[in-house]
Amino acid sequence: MKKVFAFTASNSKNSITFHLLNEILKNMQILDTNIVYDIYHSGFIDLKPCLGCGQCFRQGKCPLDKLDDMRILKEKMLDADIIIFASPVYAHNVSGTMKIFIDRISYWLHLLRLSGKLGVVFVTSSNNGCEYVESYLVKMLTYLGTNVIGKYRYETINKNAREIEFVESVSSGLIESIKMNKGKSNQILEEIFNLFKSTYSSVDKDILEKSEDSEIRYWVDTGLISYNSLQEYISEL
Repeated sequence: MKKVFAFTASNSKNSITFHLLNEILKNMQILDTNIVYDIYHSGFIDLKPCLGCGQCFRQGKCPLDKLDDMRILKEKMLDADIIIFASPVYAHNVSGTMKIFIDRISYWLHLLRLSGKLGVVFVTSSNNGCEYVESYLVKMLTYLGTNVIGKYRYETINKNAREIEFVESVSSGLIESIKMNKGKSNQILEEIFNLFKSTYSSVDKDILEKSEDSEIRYWVDTGLISYNSLQEYISEL
């Protein structure tokens, strides 16, 4: 079974981002019956803006998780094999909802929290502005620990002429990429892993063992700090 988590950050009930991604996932399921997916439309969930309190970095938990749907989204991501971030282009940037979503999991960026999972970026626009949004989402998914296997853009200026072709091409391409890359790290992930490991390994051993800092505790308690590479860690998950 391959579990897919997809988050579409458009509040429009007629979201082309949601529509297209849902069609892609349905087609993937036809091509591979082992695919199961959860797709979330931000217009139908409760997602509160980050308070900027820093509690997630210090204690590893967000006080807002008890008040909205973010706890469910986090659980679904941790349980998934493939993570898809999808956003329309708003003023040559991600949508405000996508930024809120990423803000709420920003402490995971220091933990490579989604290591071993595959990442996919999906961006839609009227006719331009995809480049920055795509680059930003790839960066976020990479620092979350995923091996990004696909990045896709869809410009709605010609949507009627190529929607079916686009859906079929993306879905079939993703099926093949999943088969080829499942359980694999990459060079960028290894560089990030080495950077963080070097940072935490430089902490005095006594402090490292006794620290209550949630980031240090995660690296120590998961054993992540003791691995020679992220690939080594992923192989044992």
